[in-house]
Amino acid sequence: MIRSTQDAQTTANDFRDQWTNPSDIFSLLLLVGGDVIQKALAQFTLNRFRPMAFSFGWVAYAFSHLLFAVGNLKALPDPDCPCTITRASSMPTTSANQSWLLGRLVRNHAYWSLPLIKDALKSGRISDQDASMYQLMEPPTRLKGLQIFVYKFVQSSPINRSLSKDWPWFSGLITTLIQLGIAAIPAGLYGQWEILLITAGGTALAYATAHFSGYSTFRGDRTRASRKVFTLTEGNGSRTAIVFIKDSDIGVDLEYLTRVEFTEGSQILRITMASVQLVFWVALLITVSGLKTHTWFMVAVGALGMMQNLVLAGAPRTPEALGIPVQLEEVVGLHKVMDTRLELEAKVPYAGKALLPIYFPGRLREHEIERWEALEREHERAAFIS
Repeated sequence: MIRSTQDAQTTANDFRDQWTNPSDIFSLLLLVGGDVIQKALAQFTLNRFRPMAFSFGWVAYAFSHLLFAVGNLKALPDPDCPCTITRASSMPTTSANQSWLLGRLVRNHAYWSLPLIKDALKSGRISDQDASMYQLMEPPTRLKGLQIFVYKFVQSSPINRSLSKDWPWFSGLITTLIQLGIAAIPAGLYGQWEILLITAGGTALAYATAHFSGYSTFRGDRTRASRKVFTLTEGNGSRTAIVFIKDSDIGVDLEYLTRVEFTEGSQILRITMASVQLVFWVALLITVSGLKTHTWFMVAVGALGMMQNLVLAGAPRTPEALGIPVQLEEVVGLHKVMDTRLELEAKVPYAGKALLPIYFPGRLREHEIERWEALEREHERAAFIS
């Protein structure tokens, strides 16, 4: 009876000690969330500075990063929104999108198009009558037929400058400051500086790993100054299609985004950098596992960072924030889908033709063929004159 009471008291003490100063869980927590880090980093694909908070997932990502480098594998996640990209020309080329960045642009179009619509209305590129006819400010569920949004790559504009640093970008910096503030509490109250030093070291490692994350700032091929037009759509049945116009050396060649891996330097250099980062992260893991007192502060720091990484991974961002500044040129949307294609073809040569086989895979009627051939002759005549 006495021994049973002592065992129960010992068990209660063990539980109390574990919940007072949890320590063994760090080895597990620091190996969870590598896929979240990968998706959060993908939000900064075309950004030079990538503010991301220190969290429990960085160690797992460091192992994955080394695997990407050794196997020369794709460091970016697969797109989470399937869509089709077409280069509009007299002989259009269509392919399934393999770019996570372009998939996010299509998925979040309803979010990032609103400020660009307001800017287009304010500048006069779109009239109030067109905005009313196309129901641009209405919820997407009320839209009828197909709408095609035509965007043009730009260098900079007041609306783009205001959107270049959005709240997901600032969330990393703000979270880092809060983490350092939490880690400083045990240092100020109990004279325990270990948590603050670990947080500062983990933050430095997180920012360094994000900077050398296996892909560099990518702007596409600028050696050719030819005009390029790209269309993005989720396919037949989708109510929205997006057209991007690239003039001269302004903007990003979207075809390169779909097939070029974002790597910098030689493979040996990437392996070396990934190995060094992994060594530092493992060293940090061992150091954190040695904490015995006031460990809840460390748990709070890591949990806050993990929440920031999770929110960042799923947050919608504007094209400017993603590194692709654009402005809305016009919107095309008529009652019939075929008429919408023809109207787009008249305004943006070959863009309507690029979308034709996606939305009309079957045979066209004779009068429709005549209208398309008439537009084709106009394009050829305009190209010959120019």
